[in-house]
Amino acid sequence: MTDWLLCHAASVIPIAFACYYANGDIKKLKSDKAYINRIMDATIAAYAILEDNGHEIMPDSDKDFRNPKFKKKYIPFYQFIFATKLGKLCTSDHAMNAIDEMSALNRDFKEYIEEYGDIPQAWIDLEKDTNGYLEFLRDNGFTAVYSNLLPSTIPLMYAECKIGVEK
Repeated sequence: MTDWLLCHAASVIPIAFACYYANGDIKKLKSDKAYINRIMDATIAAYAILEDNGHEIMPDSDKDFRNPKFKKKYIPFYQFIFATKLGKLCTSDHAMNAIDEMSALNRDFKEYIEEYGDIPQAWIDLEKDTNGYLEFLRDNGFTAVYSNLLPSTIPLMYAECKIGVEK
């Protein structure tokens, strides 16, 4: 279960970064193959750290992440999720309404992989792209409202953003 959760974080967080980079409008990324490749570079780099340190890569379809054809296989997947309502629901809607959750997941994941060495540059670069969006929220009076109502098997913060509500 631990390996699955780590691999899930390695693939989900870069997609959340994309959602923040696009200010929630992920449709504008569907044709941006350069940005999609950057998302995959971050995931691949995280997978490499995990696998090189004894973790099993999951799901099985991602075990070939070191194969140069891996990216080619996944470009249509990213284009699909960035172009469809289903993709918006599963990625952007969640990321845009769970900013603190994604932030906590990113923080905890980076802390975990730092045990093995440096955070991959591809990861850092995607993360930097999100700063403008997160600064916009802070500068416009959005604050996090924390909730203990959602159960979790991993230590995450669940939150929503609302204008004018203090922690």
